[in-house]
Amino acid sequence: MTNTRRAPLVLLATCVFFAICTEMLPVGLLPEIGRGLGVSSSAAGVLVSLYAVLVAVMSVPIAAVAERWPRRVVLAVLLGAYTLSNVVFALAPDYAVAVVARTIGGLAHAGFFAVAVAAAVSLVDPARPGRAVTVLMVGNGLALLFGVPLGTVLGTALGWRWAFVVLAVALGALAVVVVRVLPAQPPARRASPSTPRTPVLVGIRRPAVLVMASVITLAALGHFTLYTYVSPLLLHDGVARVDVGAVLFAYGGGGLLGLAVAGAVVARRPDEALAADIVLMGLSLALAAAVTSTTGVIVTVAVWGVAFGAFPTLTQTVMLRAAGDATDAATALVNATTNIGIAGGALLGSRLLGLVAVPGLGWAGAGLVVASLVVYAPRLLRAERAARAAGGPAGVGGTPGDGHRVNR
Repeated sequence: MTNTRRAPLVLLATCVFFAICTEMLPVGLLPEIGRGLGVSSSAAGVLVSLYAVLVAVMSVPIAAVAERWPRRVVLAVLLGAYTLSNVVFALAPDYAVAVVARTIGGLAHAGFFAVAVAAAVSLVDPARPGRAVTVLMVGNGLALLFGVPLGTVLGTALGWRWAFVVLAVALGALAVVVVRVLPAQPPARRASPSTPRTPVLVGIRRPAVLVMASVITLAALGHFTLYTYVSPLLLHDGVARVDVGAVLFAYGGGGLLGLAVAGAVVARRPDEALAADIVLMGLSLALAAAVTSTTGVIVTVAVWGVAFGAFPTLTQTVMLRAAGDATDAATALVNATTNIGIAGGALLGSRLLGLVAVPGLGWAGAGLVVASLVVYAPRLLRAERAARAAGGPAGVGGTPGDGHRVNR
């Protein structure tokens, strides 16, 4: 990869880092935010779920509008919206203003990942979109492992508002740098005949794209049905409250390992790799429900981190292959379906907790993950047949009927 392409990819990964911090930092500061706004921690938690719902609902519509302008311009505007969101949130005098601030952030997030992933893919070999996705997911993994915990420490020590001021400054600076560093590209609506791009609202109706959207939705629902309540799970199985953070750090470390593994295999065998990852995720959820020892749940959570750490890279790559030249549609749907999992999993888990103990959520999550594998199985079999017919390894030949050209 040349320096002219490496620098924009690193820049986009940096943007992802701060975008994820903006999304997830309130989770670590809910009590402080609640006290600062004069509301309960549960009311402050609505600011997190509101964000996820907005991303789930608005990703595709915003991507459809954004394809009218060059990606670097759209990214700069979205980073500016993140900046505004964090500034308003940091200065919010009451809960109503905080809701407005997080609404702005949620709308920015809805468009950001669809455009950022598509922009990254356009910088690499069209046959290897997984390379670009892996680089972006490093920003995601580092945000969860280091960014959010460090932001939580900063917010606890200096006040939660200062943590969001830091995010606002960083994102504002990135908005300026993006315009200067990212290469100029024509809007998707005015792409040249040699680099066709299917409009978002057309691409999302492709059967292969809809199948992958179903797979991601079911797997993400399964994951977040239990992960939303991972701290109560650890406490239930004997982990001391002071050690919960350390176990979650192990989960994050496992996530980086999973990302590294995904990056190593995604170019050659994306379909098989995704199937294996879904199996590992389902087993992790089942084990989380079954084990009763403290050691057992710690090991399970670390392995679960490996499984989910690989998931974004693999699903993004397989979805891009399924979408062909509908790159923006693919990335928008991955963003939307993942956030359906975040919001829906939290809601499902909360409902089930009235009926079962926390570990029981693992069985429900595992069932949803198994359902995603059942939906995915026909595509996997077609990919295997296509690879054998082409005389290459599974995943390289792709699935018959998919479009495989990724726009540059």
